[in-house]
Amino acid sequence: MALIINGERVEDDELERVQARLVQQASNSGQPEWEAKDIGLDAFTKQMVSAQVLIRQEARERRGSVPKKEIDQELDRLSQEHGGEEAFREQLRASGLTEEEVKENIETGLNVDRLLDEVCAKLPEPAEEELRAHYEAHAEAFGLPERIRVSHIVKNVQG
Repeated sequence: MALIINGERVEDDELERVQARLVQQASNSGQPEWEAKDIGLDAFTKQMVSAQVLIRQEARERRGSVPKKEIDQELDRLSQEHGGEEAFREQLRASGLTEEEVKENIETGLNVDRLLDEVCAKLPEPAEEELRAHYEAHAEAFGLPERIRVSHIVKNVQG
């Protein structure tokens, strides 16, 4: 069932994409966050999407639009990071994204980053002791599960 958040509709296919991404991430990192919080995957997905939409809406309301020049600069940076313009366009085609969708994502990302900078600017930097205490109290969250890397080399020798 689609979500409606402050009049903005989030369709089921978007929820399904987010949920698939969450499951993929969980398969790489151990215990899924929704299990750690003791809620179901569907409820966790809805909470996560709702939070993202609310943050995006707040950023848009407070920050307005990002100048086109900044969006284009970020798009150029991404393009270079992905092997140049042609390679980047090929990756976009393979992923099913359009350049306009990427530009919208860039604008949203820049707006959210600025909102976070604005909100966090008034917060004091944590002291070294506070950081260490938090790490020690939550050390299990910072660890990765044991991993094994396996390689297999085959060489056919015809003789």
